[in-house]
Amino acid sequence: MRNKITDKTVQNAKPTSGSKPVKIADGGGLFLLVNESGKYWRYSYRYDGKQKTLALGVYPAVSLVQARELHQQARKWLAEGIDPKAAKDREKLESIRHHTNTFASVAEAWRAYESQHWSESHKKSVERILRKNVLPWMGSRPINEIEPPEVLQVLRRMEKRVGDTTRKARQILGQIFRYGVQESFCMRDPII
Repeated sequence: MRNKITDKTVQNAKPTSGSKPVKIADGGGLFLLVNESGKYWRYSYRYDGKQKTLALGVYPAVSLVQARELHQQARKWLAEGIDPKAAKDREKLESIRHHTNTFASVAEAWRAYESQHWSESHKKSVERILRKNVLPWMGSRPINEIEPPEVLQVLRRMEKRVGDTTRKARQILGQIFRYGVQESFCMRDPII
């Protein structure tokens, strides 16, 4: 596959007068679509007997080099018998899931779900334990990546400072992880 587009070509690409977009091919199905609203990287391919187009990004946010890298990844998926659009969608979902399924976000969802049955003093106690002793160390971590030694380290840190509260914190953590398993945020409870 011989690349045909240069950085200069991309920079100077302009839409035609009228509403028809301009397609500038780079080779192997990769092309730059230029219209009045912008410059878009696309990959045209066939999968399962159907013609498809995969959006790879918008120039200049996605450079020519980056577009070619994304194009190569899509071609690799296609060679493996995987629809590049479906693979990209799965990657995007996994990335979103990875970043939104932090321990803090799952703990908040658990608290919102369970707290309707709690007394006011219990709510405050749970919030204080999480805010002071757990979230600073595990809050930003993806819940599905937290391992037992990490939880143990948080609990041992608490033992040194607050003693009796550690048992309650362990119970809270176990409940949060079990909620995470129940809601498919993580596969297991590392407290067990």
